Amino acid sequence: MTTQTVRNGTSRREALAKARQSRRPSRLGTPAGVAVKPDWVLDSDAGIPGLLTRVWQEAAAAPSLDEANSLYQQAEALLEKDFPTAPLWYNKATAAWSDRVTDVKVNAFGVLDFSAIKVK
Repeated sequence: MTTQTVRNGTSRREALAKARQSRRPSRLGTPAGVAVKPDWVLDSDAGIPGLLTRVWQEAAAAPSLDEANSLYQQAEALLEKDFPTAPLWYNKATAAWSDRVTDVKVNAFGVLDFSAIKVK
């Protein structure tokens, strides 16, 4: 049995095996998820981090305390809107109702603020 030679001196069998080979990076000798360089590079002041840095710098250089507080509040509002959060767990809460108590408040974590509750 003879093997036929195709271009570049390889046999037809080798050429077909190479054509069938998967093109996934892990099959080509490069570990998946590894890149020599990033696909695109962002400026260091791009996006929310850059915006927050600029607002903080403006607040630090503000001539008055009221202006600085206003700028810091703007930065907090940005964090509130775009801060990535994921709940790690949540507690089961038990609640009750009575005419004998006032000022029952739930904090940001869904827990009753027992120090604020007042009994009539």
